[in-house]
Parts: sequence; C-alpha cells; structure tokens
Amino acid sequence: MCGICGVLGLDGHLTIAEPVLRRMSAAQHHRGPDDEGFFRAPGVGFGFQRLAILDLTPTGHQPMTNEDESLWLIFNGEIYNYRELVPELERAGHQFRSRSDSEVILHGYEQWGTECLQRFNGMFAFAIWDRRARRVFIARDRLGVKPLYYWSDGELFAFGSELKSLLALPQVPRELDTDALRAYLTYEYVPTPRSIFRNIAKLPAGHALEIPLDGTRAGARTADWRPHSYWNVQFGTDAGSHRTLDEYAEELRSLLRAAVARRLISDVPLGAFLSGGIDSSCVVALMAEVGTERPKTFSIGFAEETFSELRYAEMVARRFNTEHHVEILNPDARELIAAVADALDEPFADASALPTYLVSRMARQHVTVALAGDAGDELFAGYDWYRAQRLAAATVDRLPESARGRLRALAAHISPTPKKKGPRNIARRLLEGTSLPAALQQVRWQTFWQAGDLSQVLVSETDAPASDRDAEVLALLAGSGSAVPLDQQQYADIKRYLPDDILVKVDRMSMAVSLETRGPFLDYTLVEFAARLPAALRLHGLDTKYLLKYAMRDLLPDAIIHRPKLGFNIPYKNWLRQELRDLMREALAPARLRAQGIFQPAYVDGLVREHLAGTRDHAHQLWQLLMFELWSERYLTSASSASAPAGELYAPVPSLPQA
Repeated sequence: MCGICGVLGLDGHLTIAEPVLRRMSAAQHHRGPDDEGFFRAPGVGFGFQRLAILDLTPTGHQPMTNEDESLWLIFNGEIYNYRELVPELERAGHQFRSRSDSEVILHGYEQWGTECLQRFNGMFAFAIWDRRARRVFIARDRLGVKPLYYWSDGELFAFGSELKSLLALPQVPRELDTDALRAYLTYEYVPTPRSIFRNIAKLPAGHALEIPLDGTRAGARTADWRPHSYWNVQFGTDAGSHRTLDEYAEELRSLLRAAVARRLISDVPLGAFLSGGIDSSCVVALMAEVGTERPKTFSIGFAEETFSELRYAEMVARRFNTEHHVEILNPDARELIAAVADALDEPFADASALPTYLVSRMARQHVTVALAGDAGDELFAGYDWYRAQRLAAATVDRLPESARGRLRALAAHISPTPKKKGPRNIARRLLEGTSLPAALQQVRWQTFWQAGDLSQVLVSETDAPASDRDAEVLALLAGSGSAVPLDQQQYADIKRYLPDDILVKVDRMSMAVSLETRGPFLDYTLVEFAARLPAALRLHGLDTKYLLKYAMRDLLPDAIIHRPKLGFNIPYKNWLRQELRDLMREALAPARLRAQGIFQPAYVDGLVREHLAGTRDHAHQLWQLLMFELWSERYLTSASSASAPAGELYAPVPSLPQA
C-alpha cells in the first residue's frame, strides 16, 4: 500500500523539477512512510511513497524498471494472484529480480500490453512510463479500492493517489465545483468522476487512461482524455441455471475462502477488523480455517449500548480462538473530528469514518495489514434501504399521491430519539424516503435534503433541475443490464456508493495511520458471482444476505447469522448537542457563513437552533455542513498546501536515469 504521484509535460520535453515531486509526494507521506523514490526524464516525473508489505528488501523499491529500462512503474496496492502469474511470465522469457508483486505489473504489461489488466486480481492504481511508445499508461482496479485523481491544463498532466498531492502544484487552481457541492449535499460524498474542485477528476473504477507524450495533445484539456472501461459487472441470472441452494452456497463459500486466502500473503504482521457483523465474522472464520497462524482481531466499542457491537465481536473471537484486542472508547470528540478532517481532502460526511479511523489506529499498534468485511452489503443486499424499497413498493408507493403526501408530512412530527435505530427513527426515515419517486430507488433512502432544500441552503446556486438529477440516476440504474429493481439498486451501489463512500472512508482512514486494508468481498470473482445470483438469494422477502447466511450457517454462531444489522457508526448526532455543540456553533456561525458566501446563514442557523432544542433531528444535514466547513478551512480558504512558484516546476535532469 503506497502513495503515487506524477507530473507529465505533454510536449514530451519539459522536465519536472525534483523539489516539486518531493512536495507532491510528501503530501502523501502517511500512505508510505517506509521508503520514497523519484524518477525523472524529459516529459515525465514520478514520485512514490512506500508502505512495505511484500519483499521488504531494496529490490521492492519504486519507481521500478524492467531489464532494459524501457518501462518505469509506480504502483499503489496489491496484486493478489502475482505468484500464479510469475511462472507463466518466466516461461515467456521474463526475468524477475524481486519477490514483489509490483514487478509482475511491469512484465505483465510487457507481455500482454494494456490487456494485462484482465489478468490481475487485486486492488491497484498504477502508472507506467513506456519509453518506446512515448506514453504513460494509468489504470485503477475494477472496484475502485485504490484512488486516483488527475488534472491537466493542456501543457501539463498531473495525477496522485490523493487530491492533496495535486494541490501541491502551484498551477492547480482551487476553484469550487458547484455541481460537485450540490452532489455532496445530496449524497454525503462527491461522486466520480467529479472532485470538489473544478477540472480535477477522479479516474473511475475499472478504467484506464493513456497519455501520449509526443506533443500531439499539447493544448488539450482534461475533458479531452476519455478514460476507457476495461471491466463492468453485469447483473442477470445465468440462463438455464437449475442449481440448488446448496450448490450455490458451496460455490459462494469456495470463492470467499479463496478470496480470504489470497489476502493472507504478507511479509508483515496481519490481522482483521471484527465488528461482530456477519461480513467481518465471515472473514475471521475463514482466516481461521485457511490461515496458518492464530488470527489477530480488533474491535472497538462505545459506552452508548445502541452504538456498540462488542458482545457479538467477542462471541466470534471466542468461537475461533483469535488473539482479540478490544478498546472501549470515550474519545475527545473535537480532537477526533479534527484528525478525521485532516485525513480528508474532499468534503465527506459519512460519520462512520470516525470509528473506522479509531479501529485503524488501534490495529496499527499491532499489525500493518488488516482484512475487513467491506462490500458484503453491496454484493448480498445487506443494507436496510433494500428492504425499505421492497416494503415501500408493496405499501406506500401503491397509495394515491394525496395519501402519500399526508404520510410524508407526518414524518416531520415524529420526534427524534438518541438511539442509532429504533421504531420512531425507522418510521421517520421510511416516510421521508417516499418523497422521491419510486423509480429513483437507489437514492431515495440515501439522501437527507428534501426537495427544494438545496436552493434554500445555497446562496448563489439553485437546486439542479429534478429532470437532470432523475436522468442521471435512471441512467445509472439502467447500466445493470437487468430489469429487476434489486439488481438495478445493487448495481448502482457497487458503481457509486461503494467506491465513492465506503472505499474512500476505509482507504483514507486506514492510510492516515499507515495501515493497509484488504477486503475479500471485493474480489472481482465474488462480485461477478453475486451479480449472477437470482435476486431472491440475495434478498429473500425482507431477509437480507440470504445465501451468505445459509452458506455460513454451520460455521458462525446462530446469534451472528440472525442478528439485526447495526452498522459501524458513532453517536455523532448526540455529540452535536453535547461535545461538538460549540464547534458546530463556531463553524456554522451566521457571520462566518455570511463572509464565506456559500450557505444561507439564516437557514442554517434555523437548522442549528431546532436541532439543539431537540424539536427536530437535523443531524445528517448539520454534519454535512460541519464537515464541509472543516474541509473548507483546510483546503478552500487556505493556500497552506500550495507550494513553490511556478518557475520552479522545470529543471534539467543531470545524473538521473534517462528514458
């Protein structure tokens, strides 16, 4: 797990000064504190920060080159099947100088060209300088586990694992993208390919870019590079399949066992997050089954019982005799939120980032790699909103619009409770969700601003036309290749919610403490298998993860199999009324917002007053605004991470390898 960055001169002649690359790389030092490396040649500058996981010797150093130095690689991630590919490449005449999975990418690209992506099973973002072809090839893994941002002004092309590395370039402007801001307020994150800054983009999951450095593209803009897709998941039951439930269950367990085994390859200490939910419990159970060492597991809990899953985690730890580490936390909320905000370089309001940071920090005291259960919900329909959509389709959506309108109005009068869940909270959320059309199933349960709210909260921007928003969502749902509503909903979550929320959260919070995380459920073979399942094997009536529970029923305790989903969260809505009350008032003070000119001070002040009075629950909206303001003071209103004058960008490259 590492951090990569680079600057390309599109005319093929400009040479990037090493201090510039060092500043870009230093902004990502937390991603790889064990080593650093740089490569410069006419038109190309690469920077690298290494977190050493495989081949801890100097032969694993990057940037890495092939035998004749015609290719140079920087790579963030892991290729889990690299040991299977080495013999095949050696038979084709390639010579290996390391035990690193990085070298497999170099020789794989030599052997198969850009089709090498079809051969890799892993999580990755990498860039290859191909001297003979005079191009840079950039790719991101199928599910988007590893991030990659890029920017161009027509003369330069820059990229990095995190947005903050691009902001170290003086040429990169910090111009707020108002469309991205509206999307953030809608979803709690900025969906790919946008970033919060105009003209900085994210490379979509399962996509690649080829940047020629021959001068033919000089003057082009970022939008002129069209990332091309090399993988997509398609839903739909296998034609003519008459398999039994036991046959499906056997294949699922075999695929998951293999995915776990692949992720146990490591030259450093390894463990697993254990929340007590079924996904992390599956991972730990199979680690105990296929591993050669006693698993190390890590759990955190909170004093508020409704937010704690420790008793379930301890049940699994005892069942599989893990070396279990537990912390009951009473964190300083203000200090914690500052640490999380420091690790983020885009506005991000999924509050589960906070406990993810805490459990990562705890695990890092013992291991360098941790397995996690992320993506189980997207693959096997584990989220409450899948059940809510099915329930609404059978009840509320069948009512006349006048009746649905009265029910939605009723939601505003259901008083909030301090619990994470509970009948009142669930009922209010279900009724709120029906304010959007049933066809917008993927977003109706994931948004917290009602129709017209954005035009009230934003100063100079009106809410995007509903027809534009609806068209975008409907196009996303249609990409599933299936007419089954659940298939469409899960596809949309795999393509957007998973890479832009869940995986961003896990990557940034774990990398903030230099911890590598690996997700067996993110193995693309398992994703493709889940997409081919009959929908009823994922959501059976209102029973989520039906096949997964059936497949693991003899391995996990019944209490784990049949327990309700809680989710990994923190009592932030209570903190906003208590520990974070003063911080929220400071960040959202009318005078501050008036000077900033983005949000309507009076409207926001009304949300704050109602929430503090306990008459309404505006926790999600206020958390979004608070996280935006904490981001803004670090990246939008401050130029502290901007670097040296533009004149320092170019320099000759004496005594360094020439490509």
